[in-house]
Amino acid sequence: NNLVDEGVLSTCGTCDMACTLQKMGPDYGNPYTLDGTNANGVGLDPNGYLKLDAKTANANLNHIWIAGTGEKTVSKINTKTGKEEGRYHSCTSPSRTSVDLNGDVWVGCRSGGQVMKILVDKKTCPDKNGNGVIETSQDTNGDGKISASEMKPYGQDECVRFIVKPHPSENTIRALGVDKDNHVWAGGWGQKTLWRLEPKAGAVVDSIKLPSNPYGLVIDQKGVIWVAGRGGHLGLVRADPKTKQVTTHGHGGKGAPYGINVDMFGSIWIANTTSYSSRYVPTTKQWSPVAHNKRSRGIATSNDGYIYVALDSTSTVAKINAVTLITEAHISLGSGRYPVGIAVDYDGYVWAVNQSKSTASKIDPKTNSVVGEYPVGKSPYTYSDMTGYTLNNYTAPKGQYTHVFGFGGWSGTVAENKTKTLWESLDAEIVVPPKGFVKLRYRAADTLKELEKKPWSKDVGPFPPTTFPVDLTKLPTKVEGKFLQVEYSMQAGQNKVSPLIKSITAKGKQIAAK
Repeated sequence: NNLVDEGVLSTCGTCDMACTLQKMGPDYGNPYTLDGTNANGVGLDPNGYLKLDAKTANANLNHIWIAGTGEKTVSKINTKTGKEEGRYHSCTSPSRTSVDLNGDVWVGCRSGGQVMKILVDKKTCPDKNGNGVIETSQDTNGDGKISASEMKPYGQDECVRFIVKPHPSENTIRALGVDKDNHVWAGGWGQKTLWRLEPKAGAVVDSIKLPSNPYGLVIDQKGVIWVAGRGGHLGLVRADPKTKQVTTHGHGGKGAPYGINVDMFGSIWIANTTSYSSRYVPTTKQWSPVAHNKRSRGIATSNDGYIYVALDSTSTVAKINAVTLITEAHISLGSGRYPVGIAVDYDGYVWAVNQSKSTASKIDPKTNSVVGEYPVGKSPYTYSDMTGYTLNNYTAPKGQYTHVFGFGGWSGTVAENKTKTLWESLDAEIVVPPKGFVKLRYRAADTLKELEKKPWSKDVGPFPPTTFPVDLTKLPTKVEGKFLQVEYSMQAGQNKVSPLIKSITAKGKQIAAK
């Protein structure tokens, strides 16, 4: 018999046995497996490729931020438990709270013209005084409410990232909304101006002049800002941040614009402080008023195909079918609540902010009934996207997938592994729609426990215009470790079309462990 030496190849397909490569993806025999630990807002398409999936989107964004205007505070309420987890002294007369892509919240104040930002995760809060402890408001006795002793003095809570004043002559911020790049647009009532603030320090990086005083705003799927205009020009205002073109679109002939939101179809909804709310369809420029109880204040839109309107004087919430434009129910909150703000959480529950009772009511839209009522700061008066639901479902649908590349040595177990890896490159096969993108970040360590403690790299991308593969060898610091964790972030493009990630690859060289 003739013996044929076929040779031995590394996982890279070469004779270099130090070279090692791992590739994930259904086309390569390694299909993606998703669970609650490695995927957030991401699912699989029929081919098994990674895509955005709104059903699993942002399950960790489980807070509603409610401004206690009567006491100059902002309450952080866990939407799953109803417990108040923090309360923060704020700038004067807070009334607009808008959650960003990280779950942090921006707060706009009607007195003093200031904007503040509060971080949701204590782990990300800076130790400003360097004493090794993050000093922040928290429920130390576990009673689900924040007492005065559980708060920090104004300016001393280390989870308050900053408080800024966008313009020296502006004393009233009355509109607030986060865009797909995680910057906030703040509307100044007195200056009739929108200012764009960057997320790290709140510096103003852009502005747009308006024909009217902005009362509220929402940013649609295309990045266009829609403003509820009062004073000056009364009605809906459209502002395009790219072209700076500003146009006016009336108000449907029913009352004056107040609460504002965008729905899953791209239509704009306005509550009019009357017994009507109105829908505006940008593609047809048509208004449609919808009748309900008095008086419409805040307005929220939901993936269940309904619009929810806070009706202050009747202490009810109107439930409007977004397709038929019929008010199907008036949900009673109990007398004397006087709801002004309203929002939807990621489990689909509707929250009404009750100004007269200083509470927030949690509503089950399947039964049209209140399932909980929870205390917040005095005289709450909150509009805007106080849970981040609009941002994450309509303005900037996004999701993350995390994978750990790792090698247990040729004998197969981590315990027996006498080598680690010098990681050289990251690659991926992606399909990206117009205006969409993929970004990634990474970290490396020798154990999984150590990996969790390592800081992430800076974001790499977006792809496009950045292209794969990513050359890790050109970095000033080597990327070494038995394990490499990579987080891939996807953001939808025009009309909410999702990117696809067909495969992901990590390549490296086995080196002796020290």
